[in-house]
Amino acid sequence: MQCNPPPTTQSFLCDLAPSRADATMPSKLEIVEQALSTSFDQLLPTMMGQPTTRAGLVGFSTDDMCLTSTMPLVPVTEVSPPFLDMMRMAMMSLVPNGTTPIVSAVTSAYQYFEMNAAMLPGDKHVILVTDGADDCTPPQGIQDLINTTAPQALSMGIQTCVIGAPGSESARSMLSHLAKAGGTARLNCDVGTLPTTGNCHFDMTMGDFATSFGMALMRILAAVECGIR
Repeated sequence: MQCNPPPTTQSFLCDLAPSRADATMPSKLEIVEQALSTSFDQLLPTMMGQPTTRAGLVGFSTDDMCLTSTMPLVPVTEVSPPFLDMMRMAMMSLVPNGTTPIVSAVTSAYQYFEMNAAMLPGDKHVILVTDGADDCTPPQGIQDLINTTAPQALSMGIQTCVIGAPGSESARSMLSHLAKAGGTARLNCDVGTLPTTGNCHFDMTMGDFATSFGMALMRILAAVECGIR
C-alpha cells in the first residue's frame, strides 16, 4: 500500500521496492483513506427514522508480520461525526508494512461479529481491501476459509465483500472464490482456474485505481448491494 498505483508504479515493481516513487502523487493507502472518508460521509443519517448504520475499521497485519486481532482500530459503532473523526485519525496512524494475512484478518472479523452479535443486530458485511496475496497462510488454511469459514459466516448473515487493489493480481482466483463463498460474487462470474484469473470480486488492478475504488466502495456502502451487480 506504500506505492503509487499504476501507471506510476507497476505492481511487480512495487513488490521489488515497496515505496512511493512519486511523492507528489498519492499512494494506494492514501487513495483508500480518501475514498473511505468520502464514502463514510454518505452514511451519516440525513432524516429522522433512517435505519442505523454501523461501521468499524481494521488494519492488518498488526505487527508487520502475520498477527491480526479481533479488536478493530475503530470498533463497530453507529456512523456519526465522532465516528468519522475516530476513523480518520486511525487511518492516519496506519503504516503499510509487513505481510498480508488475509485469512487471519477475515476470520478475526467474523469472530468479532460473533462475539458482539447481541449488540450488532441487522445485516453484517466484512469488506476486505487488499493489494496482495495471503503470504501467511498455507494452502489448506486458504481452502478452509473458502470452503468452510466464509460459508458458515454467510449462514449467520455475514456477507464478505472483496476488493482487490493493484498488487493483488496473483490472488485474483483466491479473492474471487472468497467473494463467491461470502455471498457477493458478480453474476455469471468466473472464479478462475489459475491464481491470476477470476472476476467474481471487485478487481481494481486495471484502470484508474482512485476512480474505480471510490465507485466500488460507494456502491457497497451506500447501496449495500454487494451481491447484486
